[in-house]
Amino acid sequence: MSAPLEDSFQYVRYLVDPRKAEDTRLAFTVSVEGAEKPTRIELRNGVIIISEASKKEQTHIDVSSKEWAEFVVGQRSFADRDKTIATFESVLARPSAPEVSEAVDDQLDDIGEEVDDSSVH
Repeated sequence: MSAPLEDSFQYVRYLVDPRKAEDTRLAFTVSVEGAEKPTRIELRNGVIIISEASKKEQTHIDVSSKEWAEFVVGQRSFADRDKTIATFESVLARPSAPEVSEAVDDQLDDIGEEVDDSSVH
C-alpha cells in the first residue's frame, strides 16, 4: 500500500479479468490528493489503459492516497459513487481481505472438524 502512485495505477492494469470485461468500454478520471493532474482510466477490449488527463472527465472521483491504496488492494470500493465505476470494479479480479479471512476461517473450521472426527475413533 506504500507503492508510488504511478505504480499503483499500473498495477490496476493487471487486475482486469478479460472474460468479465469482454466488450465493455468505459472511461473515467481519478484525482488522488497530492497528484498534480487527474489520471484517466479507460477500459476497452479487455485492456485497461492508464494515462495522464488534462482535466476531469464527466465521470470522476476524488480520493485520498489512502483510499486509492485500499481500492487497489481490494479493501475499498467506489462502486457506490457512479455506475461507470461500479461497472469497472465488476471486471476486476482483485484480492479482497474479507474473502481471504472468510476462506481462512473455513479452512480452520475444516481442520477443527477433522480433529474432532479423529478423536471419536
